Amino acid sequence: MTRADLPIAEHGVIGELRTVALVGTEGTIDWYCPGRFDAPSVFGSILDTEQGGSYRIAPATEGWTSKQLYFPDTNVLITRFLAPEGVTEVIDFMPVGQAGRLVRRVLGIRGELQMRIEVEPRFDYARASHETTVDSNGAVFAAPGQKLALAAPVPLEPSERGVAATFAVAADESVTFVLDDGEARCGYGEDELRRLFLDTVSYWLDWLKACRYSGRWREAVNRSALTLKLLTYSPTGAIVAAPTTSLPEQIGGPRNWDYRFTWIRDASFSLYALLRLGFTSEAEAFMGWLTDRVRESEGRDTGPLQIVVCRAGTGQGHTEGRPSGALIGLVVESVLDIVEAKVEVKQVAPCAGIVGSAVIQERVTDLLDIESAYRDAIQVIGSGGAA
Repeated sequence: MTRADLPIAEHGVIGELRTVALVGTEGTIDWYCPGRFDAPSVFGSILDTEQGGSYRIAPATEGWTSKQLYFPDTNVLITRFLAPEGVTEVIDFMPVGQAGRLVRRVLGIRGELQMRIEVEPRFDYARASHETTVDSNGAVFAAPGQKLALAAPVPLEPSERGVAATFAVAADESVTFVLDDGEARCGYGEDELRRLFLDTVSYWLDWLKACRYSGRWREAVNRSALTLKLLTYSPTGAIVAAPTTSLPEQIGGPRNWDYRFTWIRDASFSLYALLRLGFTSEAEAFMGWLTDRVRESEGRDTGPLQIVVCRAGTGQGHTEGRPSGALIGLVVESVLDIVEAKVEVKQVAPCAGIVGSAVIQERVTDLLDIESAYRDAIQVIGSGGAA
């Protein structure tokens, strides 16, 4: 599969509070790390269209256009394809509380369209090889220590790098594909698929009921809150700065780090916004996680709030950028950011009325002492890079 880079802004996001998937306006899942935000990618064509791996559902014909929208007040994404022959939607969602399931429902709206599915995973940032097995239920992609299964109601054919199929969808017809961890190799019945969709919609609608905002631009505010919620890691309450790695702030620029970490300053801004809107449980969960990190640091020379982070990996940056944060390591954030984080964390904890905030009040000041942060930053800069 060969195609040009799709701009970063031309993507919607779905997730289930452990990880997310980015879906392009042309029907391709360009980024997906199964199980965890910081797991190695399986679909990473947003970074490398040739080798990154992708999962595409789109019309098999030419001459179509597309647009994206969300099912109102949810993180269920709709990519609508419009062609002279008809209109078809691809509805993407990830059921919350059922880690590892990614559902793509193709729904005919008007006329009839020939659709094509192409699934080409690349395990471990495209470093691990895999074997593909096609059977009556779909396909299994198996790499060392990891596998994915695609439940498909249409016959799949092996391709050079995965599987593919072409199928027709007429008005009021639907075809649903489910990607999961492959532990329960079976098909999905229509009743179960409908339940997964309704449960996902209900979860997001129920969560949004806590929002107290009633001013102008409410739809945009709700969408921002839903996006911030997607950045939370439900097992711990931590909030990642972004669910991706290696995407540059500016095309060709050097700042294309791995932001799949909790940056205390950025997380405090997110919590402040959520608290103002009425979402207190997220603040409570985060402060509980932060309290645990603070307590873990007692008796150690280094504190839990690091100013330097590095990760290992390989790959190509977005639009031919250089290898990035997950690939060569993160440099020092501004000392002012560290000081800012101290102020924000101390403000958020008592505002939320969280158990454990007193511990953080006492320890964060010590951990983020301005002089100490400054000395650490200077030492790292003097040594020539990330620790």
